[in-house]
Amino acid sequence: MTSHILKSNLYVDNLLVTSNSTEFLKRTYSESLDKMKQGGFCLHSWNSNDPELLAIMQNDGSLASHGNNYEKVLGVNYFMENDSIQLSDNVLGPSANTKRSILSQISKVFDPLGLLLPVTTKGKFIMKELWDLSVAWDEEVPAHIKKNWSKHSSDLTQLPSISLPRSCISLESENSLCIFCDASKSCYGFAIYNVSIGISRLMFAKSRVPPVKTKTLPMLELMGGFLSVKMLA
Repeated sequence: MTSHILKSNLYVDNLLVTSNSTEFLKRTYSESLDKMKQGGFCLHSWNSNDPELLAIMQNDGSLASHGNNYEKVLGVNYFMENDSIQLSDNVLGPSANTKRSILSQISKVFDPLGLLLPVTTKGKFIMKELWDLSVAWDEEVPAHIKKNWSKHSSDLTQLPSISLPRSCISLESENSLCIFCDASKSCYGFAIYNVSIGISRLMFAKSRVPPVKTKTLPMLELMGGFLSVKMLA
């Protein structure tokens, strides 16, 4: 089991493991250290929201010592104390006034689960309009796009202040997976929720803007449905 976890749960230099069993987590922690050490790799800077495991890490001297109350994982800040996540702070540069600089600023915001798509998708709208207008990469963008980008960049800087619960599945009741997909002329996509005890939590979402060659609305709705089924796994 631990070998499989090491093969499938390593992302660049981060190992991510989640479980509701403290014993499983302690065993995985110990075996991961041993197995990686055999290959000459020393796993360090560990952290967890489980008190027992934290005590073991502290005793082993492997506990993260960077002084922050969160861990950075794949562009997301994870706060162990209240089991919540926030997007990492993204320092946006000076005013962007070309297609290249706007795309560069948009790319700094990394939301792998699509939890904040209502805000981040607006950047895709701006880029699509630039393509529709055939604006060159280093050409100054029109005044109305500068205005839209100024408002959007202001919204982007506030995203890291939004705290979201990491846990979204209940062990005390049945869980239902609900998928909603839809489309409009400007965007199509889906959102996946887990519903338990009358409470729904967003798990994953994705949006895309239509291709430059405009599709019919029924076709876009079909593309939204196809995208949701494709990403379900």
